[in-house]
Amino acid sequence: MKKITLLGILGLLAFCLLAPSVYADHGATLSLTPSTGTFVVGSTFDVSLMLDTNGVDMNAVAAFLKFPSDKLQVISSSAGKSVVTLWSVPPRFNNQNGTIELQGVVTGGLNATNALITTITFRVRGTGSAIISIADESRVLKHDGSGTDFLQHHYHGIYTLVLPPPAGPLVVSETHPNQEQWYKNFNVSITWSQPSGIKADGYSYVLNAIPVDTPDTVSEGQEQFVVYQQVGDGIKYFHIKAFRNGVWGGTTHFALQIDTTEPAEFPLEISPSARTSEKQPVVRFITTDALSGISRYELKVIPLSAPKEFQSSDQPLFIEAQSPFILSELTRGRYDVLVRAYDNAGNFRESVRRITIRDVFFGFASNEGFEVDGWFVIPWSWIFIVFMLLFVFLGYRLLILRGQDNKLRAEGGKDMPASVRNELKELKKYREKYGKMLLVALMIGSLWRGHTGEARELTVDPPLITTVSGNISNQDIFYVGGKTNISQSKVVFYLQNLATGETRSFETLSNEYGDWFYSHDTFLSSGDYVLWAQSSIGEISSAPSSRVELTVRPTAVQFRSSRLAYDSIYQIALVLLSVALVILTTRVVRGHRKLRARKEQIMKEVREAEEVVRQGFALLRRDIQHELETIQKMKLEKELREEEKEREKQLLGDLTDIERRIGEEIWDIEKFGY
Repeated sequence: MKKITLLGILGLLAFCLLAPSVYADHGATLSLTPSTGTFVVGSTFDVSLMLDTNGVDMNAVAAFLKFPSDKLQVISSSAGKSVVTLWSVPPRFNNQNGTIELQGVVTGGLNATNALITTITFRVRGTGSAIISIADESRVLKHDGSGTDFLQHHYHGIYTLVLPPPAGPLVVSETHPNQEQWYKNFNVSITWSQPSGIKADGYSYVLNAIPVDTPDTVSEGQEQFVVYQQVGDGIKYFHIKAFRNGVWGGTTHFALQIDTTEPAEFPLEISPSARTSEKQPVVRFITTDALSGISRYELKVIPLSAPKEFQSSDQPLFIEAQSPFILSELTRGRYDVLVRAYDNAGNFRESVRRITIRDVFFGFASNEGFEVDGWFVIPWSWIFIVFMLLFVFLGYRLLILRGQDNKLRAEGGKDMPASVRNELKELKKYREKYGKMLLVALMIGSLWRGHTGEARELTVDPPLITTVSGNISNQDIFYVGGKTNISQSKVVFYLQNLATGETRSFETLSNEYGDWFYSHDTFLSSGDYVLWAQSSIGEISSAPSSRVELTVRPTAVQFRSSRLAYDSIYQIALVLLSVALVILTTRVVRGHRKLRARKEQIMKEVREAEEVVRQGFALLRRDIQHELETIQKMKLEKELREEEKEREKQLLGDLTDIERRIGEEIWDIEKFGY
């Protein structure tokens, strides 16, 4: 028993601690009552703004509402039964902008689940669907001294607005049967009849943009049909009443929704780029339609270099798509991505973007230049200029290296450097004086060698051409597509070369929706063309469609049955130039290495020659010193004769000169610029 009591106390304590947080997680709610409904044009209805505080005290509210001003009009806003006790901004509205605004305070705070803030009365002005929304700027403030906003949810109201039920003749339209549907046909056919089946004495009718209107009392005759041609876009209303037995009856209103305008133009964004190595690029697209609104998007990918793949019989013309759309895996080549945006009336706007799938990641060669991973394009002219400058620079360096090499060969071939030869002459002269010159000459000769180097009564309407391959070259597949009003019919189109006059015809079939498409199985020759199409059922053919001009650019060189694209030629030229540049650079580098090795060899041999010369002079110095020592001994024993004194003087001078020569550098190779 004690255990149960303890658990109960702990549970109650946990509930008390958690209860505030539970309420804190559920803020206030603003909603509209009723939230749905169907109302007749010309009638009025009330919408109440309600507040639920979800167990939390509040003391202030600010609400901002929006409504379609072309379909609804505010008549009044009542605050008589509102829980708001003090209005800082009383409910006010703007029928031109379609806005309602209010701000108020509840003195002492309020905790309620279904509190009335205000009631708004609307009048129905037009047909269709109307949304009354509570804007995100709305606020509900807590009664906590800080005015904390705790509005968490706000719910809109959606209302259906319709015409009054027929009070006069029964009206139908063969061209626009559904009053809630948009049509792209601006020619309107309307028929009517009396509910009782008895023909009236006359009818008065009018077509205008007023949802509820009454025709005048002037009869238009007893005919029970009317045709309007080239009616303008928008929602139009047909009003009719009957005259019978001298009395005008009630009025019937019939809505016509017409939209003949295509959706707005829109671009296609390709990620990561239109030229990419990514095999599944992403396509992004969006557009708007001013009247009927966007219904759907359809997409098709057309290969420009693989016609057999496209002409697969089980491949759909277009598929429904939503943005962003990830394309199926594509192989290397060029493609046209077509996206059609349809509005609710069936009009469509088509946008085309060409993409190129490549194998390499770093760069891509095209007719414009060399693209570096989608960042920028280097024009071919710049590339060739840079290559030419590099060729000139490397060629000049190669000529300089060859000149230096030839100079070294001349210096280091059969003869020694001039400075070394002069020193050897001096050494020979001294050795002739003092002997032992033969050994030195043999040593020098053995060290120096020459150097070597190395290099119907059925009428058939003409088909409509809606899609033509644009900006194509003679290496792109030609395609054409369109619509016809007869499903599963044969479409024949003609392609005429304006230069030669040659005309060729091709056939394709429309699908169950009347769409047709043709992709050529070969490349077209460059030039200007004109094309047109005809539909046919059996032996009956339509009139020719309007003509479409087509230009095929020359971006490939043709050799009989083979062709070579200009971008391929550019790539080949780029590869050849790169190979030639590598070869020339290699020769320059090898020339530098050979010249440096030759310098080192010459320096080594010159140093060895210098050392031999020094050794020769050292031997001479030793001999002269010995002879001077002999003369000094003679001076101690007797006085020298004049010729002996002259000999001593000459020896001292030669000794000084020899010691100077032993201490200095004979030949510095750097002085000669090698």
